[in-house]
Amino acid sequence: MKDVKIPAAKEMRHIDRKLKCCWNPSLQE
Repeated sequence: MKDVKIPAAKEMRHIDRKLKCCWNPSLQE
C-alpha cells in the first residue's frame, strides 16, 4: 500500500511522519 492515491491515507501518513519527527528527532530523513 505504498502507491495508494488516497487523500485520507496521505493525510494520515503526513501526521504519522510528523509525530515520528516530533517524538524521534534523530530519525528525521
